[in-house]
Amino acid sequence: MVVMVFKVVTGDQLFGQTARLFGFIKDKIRQAHHDGTQQAEVFKEISRTFWKSASAEFQMKLGEKEEALKSIIIILPANVRQMFLKLMADDRKSTAAKISTCIAAQAAFQGSKSRDLLHNSSYAKIVRFKNHLKNKFETTPNPNVDSSKVLEFLDDLAQLKHYLEQQKHTLNLIKNPEPSISAYDVLMFMFNSIYHTMFDDQWQSVCEEDVCVSEPLDDEATTLEAYPED
Repeated sequence: MVVMVFKVVTGDQLFGQTARLFGFIKDKIRQAHHDGTQQAEVFKEISRTFWKSASAEFQMKLGEKEEALKSIIIILPANVRQMFLKLMADDRKSTAAKISTCIAAQAAFQGSKSRDLLHNSSYAKIVRFKNHLKNKFETTPNPNVDSSKVLEFLDDLAQLKHYLEQQKHTLNLIKNPEPSISAYDVLMFMFNSIYHTMFDDQWQSVCEEDVCVSEPLDDEATTLEAYPED
């Protein structure tokens, strides 16, 4: 449905780049069959690679066609509005739970204060914090920290925060008694609902205990307190 709406409005294909991953996926599946002990990890890698590619391509294509997609306004019938409101309510609860799970599962930030800061910070603050740590890791390497996994965790958390904020925006549009919504917002809502349902294993933290740090980074998390509110 997402692909069809995008094609009708823009005339372009949506997931051409991601489709080229099928060769990689085929090879990985063959590898998993040959080595039964690694099947779970291989299929997790396939899922992660496919959905990260699909998400990146979706965001890029929507950005390229944003003007055209936002010019198409859709009036939602009452029954569709009610369906969207129900889906959105369930989706927001699920996203909030995934944010809590994502933070609780990692070991880089262990203190209750640092975890509260991560939980309460906006998407923009998490992105700014990730860039701060990235610059610090590059200028002052720390052998006690697997920086790539810490940054990947913050990427995952930022995606969830971004999605929660998009949900709030869409919900405000749908709450109107006679809601109208752009094709851009419909596509964003539909794709994200699929993405965050199908790609559930992403939110199993890549920064587990004794894997990415031998000493926590709780002092770094206080940097979030210095960032102004959005």
